[in-house]
Amino acid sequence: MIKVTSESSLNTLEVVELFNVAQFPDETYKLSNKQIKGIVHNADIIVTGRDDKYRLQGIALTLTNYVNACYLTGVAAHPDFQRQGLATRLIEKAIELSGGEDVTFVALSTPNAVAFYENAGFERCKNDFMRLRRR
Repeated sequence: MIKVTSESSLNTLEVVELFNVAQFPDETYKLSNKQIKGIVHNADIIVTGRDDKYRLQGIALTLTNYVNACYLTGVAAHPDFQRQGLATRLIEKAIELSGGEDVTFVALSTPNAVAFYENAGFERCKNDFMRLRRR
């Protein structure tokens, strides 16, 4: 059983290991170890999923103002727990901690994860804007 909870800080190396094993299929969207460490360091909300041996099996990281907007900066689940609802549980906990239904929760999806976000209750937006990163 995976326990989902919030943590105020954690070892960035275990997050790097999780992201690297999470098998992001498109190299275009894979983050460097330095980028992953930055996302962890700057996160307002850190939600983790840990097994009974306290090993990190999933994570959701956000930036939020706790009033009207929250941005999911990263989510990953260990391959052993993918397609079992762990990432959705992590996101739901992050939504709860950021302000619940009063907060607009935003995620930027890779092409391969669009169906995941739609199944997790996200809607495609018509009024959003972005400038893509240049790497």
